[in-house]
Amino acid sequence: MHKGTTIALIAAVAQGSRAIASEKDPYILWRQPTHLSRVRYLASKSSAVLLGWHTFGLFNALNDSPISDSRILVLTRGHDKMVREAGGIPVRSLVDAVREAKGFRVLVVGGSQVFRDVIPHADYIHLTVVYEQLESDIVFPFVDAAEWGSLPANRLSRLRYMDSDAHETSYEYRTRIGTTQPIVPGA
Repeated sequence: MHKGTTIALIAAVAQGSRAIASEKDPYILWRQPTHLSRVRYLASKSSAVLLGWHTFGLFNALNDSPISDSRILVLTRGHDKMVREAGGIPVRSLVDAVREAKGFRVLVVGGSQVFRDVIPHADYIHLTVVYEQLESDIVFPFVDAAEWGSLPANRLSRLRYMDSDAHETSYEYRTRIGTTQPIVPGA
């Protein structure tokens, strides 16, 4: 924990490739209806949502963004005015984000570089693993199972749904609990 602040990551990933998006369709995994509901629920339980500049642009383009009712912190170096105009709060680092969150939980929703930077400090990783083939260079970072425990199997759920093309897609939720490093050395 980080002085009372929990850091949680959430992502939808393709099984096997760990892809989180496709350059042709950046929303491909986020469109999973139950994943969107899960993001909306976890965002409502968080004091702030943290994301990178490019991911912020993607979420702003959604008609019914799952984070629209949240305090949105955007990691950026130079887009402060645009972030503020779009309703976000610019921050320069994870340390700034935790300070700005002023609460008990920061939910990190991406992108891939933000995930990579935050994983060592995260308390939880909430993954929706989608059983769909998707190849992309935009991937969720590798997580060493030795450093992360899983919640008991009875806390994992496997669900099926029919997507808009009446094509069955299977997925499961996984939550991992981490042993975190302090954000600030010595903290």
